[in-house]
Amino acid sequence: MKGPIGVVGVGRMGAPMALNLQRAGYGVVVWDANPKAREQFEGHDGIAPARNLADMAKSCHIVLTVLPSSKEVEAILLGKDGLGPHLRPGTVIIDHTTADPSSTKKVAKALKGQQVNLLDAAMSGGVAGARAGTLTLMVGGDEAVYNTCHPILEAVGKDIYYLGGHGSGHAMKLLHNMCSMTVFLATCEAAQLGLKWGFTLKQVIDVLQSGNARSYATEVRFPRYIIPGTFNSGADVALFDKDLGLALKLAKDLKVATPLSAETYKPFLRAMKARRGAEDHTRLFQRLAPGRRKK
Repeated sequence: MKGPIGVVGVGRMGAPMALNLQRAGYGVVVWDANPKAREQFEGHDGIAPARNLADMAKSCHIVLTVLPSSKEVEAILLGKDGLGPHLRPGTVIIDHTTADPSSTKKVAKALKGQQVNLLDAAMSGGVAGARAGTLTLMVGGDEAVYNTCHPILEAVGKDIYYLGGHGSGHAMKLLHNMCSMTVFLATCEAAQLGLKWGFTLKQVIDVLQSGNARSYATEVRFPRYIIPGTFNSGADVALFDKDLGLALKLAKDLKVATPLSAETYKPFLRAMKARRGAEDHTRLFQRLAPGRRKK
């Protein structure tokens, strides 16, 4: 058995990724701030919960972090109660969090002082992709380190792109989600207009999917989560609110005008203001219905 590899954050995405690493022949050590998340691996063959982060740092030369935001990444990797004080020279951190690229650069620089390498490996594909091991991975960091870690990335992802220096993977993920959400909301508007004309929702989506307007929204979001009325994609409003906010911050830092993305951000801001952050993001289709846009 190869490894062990540490996985910090074994929620909806991290847990199936840990399982895929184990299936690929790696020993896996997991940790999560939520005790219930750790307990799901009690007695699991090939995957063991760590007693604490210090123990993980001592036993794992490679650690994957799958966390909510840069705030948690900095606390885990640089905080006195995290991995940082215990990491050994030569350790590689692979951060799969959708994070702020400026924070990523800061963390990478701090870890470099400990002779620890960071790869930012942002991911797309959702829970289904995490379970199937078919995630798209967008990677930044030292290319030699990336090449060394490629077999590990292949255990959790299918399409893997090396994009440049530290922060490049996280920056690309922000561009990805900025584009994805703009297309999604444009599709929602077209669908609402179609309903007003008298088409069925299925008619609208079938035609869009068969023509040049096809997208992940017409291929997956509408057929799986909106038309059936399940609204259970697994990605809530708060997640995309965070990502779009980071994308617009990146645009501001780089002095690039992104007016369409600024408009895309507004429905998410309204939803957050109305305390609907925990709602599945696909419910924004309902919120964009005529007469409900300001609610």
